[in-house]
Amino acid sequence: MNWQETLTNLNSLMHQTPILYENLQDMGTEKIFEEMPDCFATIDALIKNVSTPLKVVVMGEVKAGKSTLINALVGAEISPTDVLETTAAIIEVGYAPKPYGIIQRDGQEIVSGNADRIFAILDFNRGNQDYFRGSVTVSIGLPLENLKEFYVVDTPGILSITAANYATAKNYIKEADVVLWVLNANHLGQNDITKEIADVASYGKPILGIINKIDQLDGDIDRVTDYVEAQLGIYLEKIFPLSAYKAWQGVKNQSNRQHLESGLEELLKYLREEIGLKAWQVKEESIQSASKALLEKFTNAHKKFLKVIDDYHNEVVIYEKELELRALEIERKIESYLRLQVYEVLFAEELQLLDERIQKLSASTTIDEKAKLTQEINSSFGTAVIQKWWEETETVISKMYSNEWWEAAKEIQDSKLRMLEEFDRIERFAVTGNLKKTELNTDAAAVDGLGQGIFVGTAFGLGLASYTAFIGPAATYISLGSAMLTFLPPLAIVGGLTGMFSKAWQADKDKREFVAELRAAVSQARDELWQNIIEGKVLSNLHKNSERTVNLLQEAYLSELIPNWDLAKLEKAENEISIYLTKLEQFKANYLQTLLKETATNCLF
Repeated sequence: MNWQETLTNLNSLMHQTPILYENLQDMGTEKIFEEMPDCFATIDALIKNVSTPLKVVVMGEVKAGKSTLINALVGAEISPTDVLETTAAIIEVGYAPKPYGIIQRDGQEIVSGNADRIFAILDFNRGNQDYFRGSVTVSIGLPLENLKEFYVVDTPGILSITAANYATAKNYIKEADVVLWVLNANHLGQNDITKEIADVASYGKPILGIINKIDQLDGDIDRVTDYVEAQLGIYLEKIFPLSAYKAWQGVKNQSNRQHLESGLEELLKYLREEIGLKAWQVKEESIQSASKALLEKFTNAHKKFLKVIDDYHNEVVIYEKELELRALEIERKIESYLRLQVYEVLFAEELQLLDERIQKLSASTTIDEKAKLTQEINSSFGTAVIQKWWEETETVISKMYSNEWWEAAKEIQDSKLRMLEEFDRIERFAVTGNLKKTELNTDAAAVDGLGQGIFVGTAFGLGLASYTAFIGPAATYISLGSAMLTFLPPLAIVGGLTGMFSKAWQADKDKREFVAELRAAVSQARDELWQNIIEGKVLSNLHKNSERTVNLLQEAYLSELIPNWDLAKLEKAENEISIYLTKLEQFKANYLQTLLKETATNCLF
């Protein structure tokens, strides 16, 4: 496999990325991925570069002598140096059998002609900002032998370049094999260009530092070189102190002395031996380093995105766990209340009154009195009594359910806000921005019972009125419903006791037995009510309602964090990016690493 095939395959793989721009917008993470379009532009440039001559991009400050250096390198006057120095355009000079020139603005040709005409137009529009608006590039073709080995790209002064042309210059950097960074020996240290050079170095291109105008220095050249090495050496492959003016004068005057005194020979020797004679090696090494840097940058972008997704997912999971714990507490409170109601409150008053009546029974008790007592028992323990008890109990637990969830939401939110303040201080949590946009509506909750609706605000910005949609009236989910119709404890009580009435007037012992059996029947009725209805229906529905509440509040929370997202979409994106990262690593191992080894082996011979 060769580099052309490898880069083509990498380009195809890169375009399979599961990262969509709308997802970046939803998460508010566009800035993290500003390098993504840059990565695609880089791969396009590499594919183009792998089959083109060696490209040298010249960069530097205004009046650093870039254009003079280009003339000296090419060995011919491409144009008057002041035209190039003052032109706010990217100028590409390459070999052509016949001279030609083209001026483009934003990718559209605006004029063409021979090189002289093109430079005359540039000279005429010198200082005309309107003419050079947007991204202006100039392509010049000249029949110069030196341009057969490589072509040169001249860029405007780095500190005066327009935003559009700087973007164009960066695109040329992607296509470059070597960058010549020209420094004015008279202005060293006046402008901090570390950021600009570091930005260029991030593309993995070899950068040669050119200290120009050393003929104008009174000081020690070695000292100047050492200074540049100390300040920028980490980004520069090699440093060449020289005088482009003397070199150009040597070319024009055919003066070997001026040429040697200029210091250009060392640069030319390096370019010819390291770039000219080893053109492909340099190109391959350039493509190698750029491809490696590209894949690393592209992979890291996806790792960043995965980290953001993981942060959101973990936050939602933590929120869910907090809700589940509170749901469990709420269920236990309601269960305890219901147990108290069933075993301590239900039938308690009725039992007390009937116990007193039974104790008054005597041998003289008439049949009518016994029948009346039977009727009272039936009435005291009838379905209507239980129904009334449940209506009262249901109202209480409905309010309890709503109030407890309100307090839970409030406490969880307060905890989240405190956490966000802490994360803000250490600046390390990806989702704080979205979370801070939300706020619990602290208006008084309307918890006046089922008839008026139960409104409890959710934890992050949904408002009180929305709570009904998420928690809803508790009775809807915890009501006994038709189950109540099947529960008829009076039949069990009355059926078990009627046989005792005929003996109730006998000895006190019989009365005690009667009361004991009455209490046993009530206890059995309570047990049946708890097991069959409360546990089997009410608590089961309560648990389902809690799960529903947790799920819906979780979804609402995630929706506040990331608009248009749900948990399924989050998990799907997480899985897709993880799989895609594996593919990138496999490509690196199976294709890129193989070629890198082959390239390294070839360099030994």
